[in-house]
Order: sequence, then C-alpha cells, then structure tokens
Amino acid sequence: MTDVICPRREVSAHGLRHELFVYDDDDEFLDRLVPWVEDGLDGGEPVLVIGGRASLNRMRDAVHAGYTGVTWLNGEEVYTRPEAAIAGLDRALRRHSVAGAVATRAIGELPRFRDESEWRPWLAYEAIANRALAHHNAWVVCPCDSRVLATWVLDGMYRTHPELLLEASRCNPLYEEPELLVRELTPTPEPRLEGLRELGIAQDPRSFRDALRREMDAALVSDYDASKLLVAAGELYGEAYRNRAGLPALCAGRVGDHFVCELTTPGAGHHDLLAGYVPPAAGASDGTGMWVARQLTERLEIVHRPAAVTVRLWI
Repeated sequence: MTDVICPRREVSAHGLRHELFVYDDDDEFLDRLVPWVEDGLDGGEPVLVIGGRASLNRMRDAVHAGYTGVTWLNGEEVYTRPEAAIAGLDRALRRHSVAGAVATRAIGELPRFRDESEWRPWLAYEAIANRALAHHNAWVVCPCDSRVLATWVLDGMYRTHPELLLEASRCNPLYEEPELLVRELTPTPEPRLEGLRELGIAQDPRSFRDALRREMDAALVSDYDASKLLVAAGELYGEAYRNRAGLPALCAGRVGDHFVCELTTPGAGHHDLLAGYVPPAAGASDGTGMWVARQLTERLEIVHRPAAVTVRLWI
C-alpha cells in the first residue's frame, strides 16, 4: 500500500472525515484512541464512542477522570440495521451542532457479524456513510481488530474509508467511491414475486391508503406493522401525487412471513443506489419519501423494468 500523508486539515472546515484504524493489540487500541479522544475534548469537541462492551470498558477506564463530554453507546444497540444506524448518527451529530459544537468526534466499532450475508450490508453502510453524513462537521474513526476479522472483511473496510489513522492521518489508496461498492454489495432483487395481488392505480392518497389497508387487514398484518407500512408507502405515493408524476400502480400481499407492497411508476425512476440513505435537509418538505420508507420498513428494493420502476417495501 502506498503511504500518502494527507494534508493536515481542521475537521470543522471540511465536513466529514472518515478514517479506518486497524489494530492488533489492546494497548495499541488505547494508545492511539485515548489521546485522540482527549485531544478532541480539549478542543471543545464532544465525543461519541460506540463499541462492544469490552472496548467501551477499556476506553472508560483509560480516559482521564476529569474529562466530560463523552457519550458511550453499546454497538449492539446502535448497529441494528444500516438505515437505523445512519439515522441515529445523523441525529446525534445534529444535536451536537445545534448545541453549539463546531465539530464532533466519533468512534464507531462494528460488532463481529457471523458470516458474509450479515457483513455485506454493513460494509455497504460504511460506504454509504461517506455520502449520508458528508454534511456534518465530524471526524469519525472506525477501529477494526485484525486478530478477529476475516481478511475479506478487512479488505472491504479498506475500500470504504477515504483515510487511515496511522502515526498520522494518511490518504487511503484503496478507497473506492461509495456507489461502486454499494452496487457490488447490494443483491439484485427478484424481478417478480409470487403472492402479490394487483390493486390498480389509486387516484388520490386516501384511496391509496384505503386499498393498502384493506389488503393488510385481509392478510392479518399487525396494527404496528400496518401503521409503519401505511406511512412508508403513503410517503412515496404522496410525492408522486404532489409532483403530478405518473401515479404508481399498487401490488401487495404475503410473501412467506412478510407482507410486501410494490409501487410501480412509469419511467426510468430511481437509478441512484443511495436513494433514501442520505438524510433530508432540515425543513425539507419533499423528496423525503425514500428516506422515510427505508426507516420504517425491514427492506426496500428498487426493481427496474422496461419503461417502469418498482419500489418494493417489505415489512
């Protein structure tokens, strides 16, 4: 790997700084990160630390008792779904900004997922974070313990971080643009699903909600899941309705243990693989449908068809 030193820069002037820190010794973990945390606190920057119970305890014990301003969070509770983790980090960084912080420092150590099927969406998450959190003045370091992570996981982490935390911050020549990696890591959705019923095109939001609600009632979807899907699908329909775009045709029904709703709209539709991952700007009243839908559903898929695009929501 070419060792290129990144120009020294203040995080407050350059938005997001996303660095990878690979370590193979507990002392190395503390020797590098504890001074980094304390340096941020000395500069008036709040610090957010997300990790496993063992790493959190080590950090708490090592950070000088006189320091305040650190928020400690269990990674098992934060890293539940990539969409939820992005939203949670966005909220935390916004709160610090509103409270007057010029910049925030954060440590985010992913849990040890079991296999490739679990790791792939989280490697995509690390790539997406470069776009989704780019508007924040934040310096985020992601530690990776090379003693326990598979080589292919480490390779993926190198591909998702623009900089490396070594003796100094260094540009990462292995970094790839998020869209390229997300395309590689996102499974191609099934073009058709058995079990869905065509419900036609509703001419207004109320008719749309009524049709979807009747189908969920017939499928015995719980009130909790039904309320989430009504909001998620309603946001997407509402944007098309307000913008006078082609109204989406609705299909819905049970697929195994899930209830699935499809909205198919004429035209090219969404080609942005990161659609719905980037938090909407504060005060935005439109263009938020995909963000809301990703937050409220278990899975969102975009299926491109001849002369149409389908957004598929799983609950």
